[in-house]
Amino acid sequence: MSRNSAVFGLNIDPIGHHNGAWRHPLTQVSRAYDISYSLELSRMADAAGLDMVFIADGLSVNRYAPDSVVLGFEPLTLLSAVAVNTRNVGLVCTVSSTFTEPYNLARMMSSLDRISHGRAAWNVVTTANPNAALNFGPETLPDHDSRYERAAEFLDVATALWTGWQADAVVADKDRGMYFDPDRVAVTGHHGQFFTVEGPLNAPRSPQGKPVIVQAGASATGRDFAARYADIVYMVSQDLEDAKAYYQDIKRRARDHGRAESDILVIMSVRVLVEQHDNAAQERAAELAELVSAEATLKRVSSFIGVDLTRYALDDVLPPLPEADDIQGYRTQLALVRRLVQSGQVRTLRELATRLNGGQGVLSFTGDGRSVCDNLQLWFEEKAADGFMILPQQTQRDAENFVKFSLPVIRSKPFGRQRPEGATFRSRLFG
Repeated sequence: MSRNSAVFGLNIDPIGHHNGAWRHPLTQVSRAYDISYSLELSRMADAAGLDMVFIADGLSVNRYAPDSVVLGFEPLTLLSAVAVNTRNVGLVCTVSSTFTEPYNLARMMSSLDRISHGRAAWNVVTTANPNAALNFGPETLPDHDSRYERAAEFLDVATALWTGWQADAVVADKDRGMYFDPDRVAVTGHHGQFFTVEGPLNAPRSPQGKPVIVQAGASATGRDFAARYADIVYMVSQDLEDAKAYYQDIKRRARDHGRAESDILVIMSVRVLVEQHDNAAQERAAELAELVSAEATLKRVSSFIGVDLTRYALDDVLPPLPEADDIQGYRTQLALVRRLVQSGQVRTLRELATRLNGGQGVLSFTGDGRSVCDNLQLWFEEKAADGFMILPQQTQRDAENFVKFSLPVIRSKPFGRQRPEGATFRSRLFG
């Protein structure tokens, strides 16, 4: 597939990707738990020709951060409903490889793929939140590298289960009384470090054979995992040169695993705030910024990077930060903060809180439709990304505004041409 056109997805969080979005007068908080609104967003993305919709997920609630929006629907359940209410858009579902089992996940994703006629994708997460472990038995998370070792074995087992059925294994021969031909179904017979799975899967091969695999790896271990297994890699960066370096690193690692560069797509997460006119966008951005205090931002950042920044005064210089590979938690966020400090873009805690106001360091574009398009085009043409996951800062305003004001401008550009429809999500992405 030519890189001439970018891939576009929409994160369908019904509240938004600014931490102050739920407090804004225009936001109806009840829509967070309203299936009809999630379906409305998905149908809009489908009708607009976007390539995918995405559902993030978490496995715990931070009782000490009551200003945080509690997640609504479990992703697989929600996307099953989305599947029968859409036609072409890919369905990216987040499931933790640390807190589920290969056989269960393989069955569920195979079912979603069949329900959607070949549009299922699995966003593989290893779960970095230590609170999640408390909901599943262990008192602590496995260490970072162990989580990735488990994930690698998990992918190997799940792939064996998905591909164990040949396409013609179901013969449904009424005369011979043979529903499936056992010679065309492989027994998994896996006995590994983390899993023992006999197989085969009790579901025939689904339309894609196996779902599209999505991953977001920032550490060296995560990047290598993504380059080995993923079809799509999510990236978070605020610096163009850093993003270009990450992009090239993932492509190089893919080659090292015997894959072509075109076999893996690097997708940039981008928060957008869009209005018809730039001044209106800037005004609403200022309104959202007022709804999140610097203290609240630093408290949230502290929970991600494993360093308590709330112990310092706002005008203090940031304390020494550990190397990203030295922590067990959210290495992507820590690496981002370190880059901001090392590049001189951030010096004090107040500057960091201002820079990260409302989000976790995701690249943000605010303005009218044309300016948002121009920014996306720059990052694509500079080979920092093969496409973009659009995160509306205030979903109930910015999802529709992106489609209404930005997308027509994007579609008028060569990089934004709509990709051809495929029989499956995988064929839409890769031909």
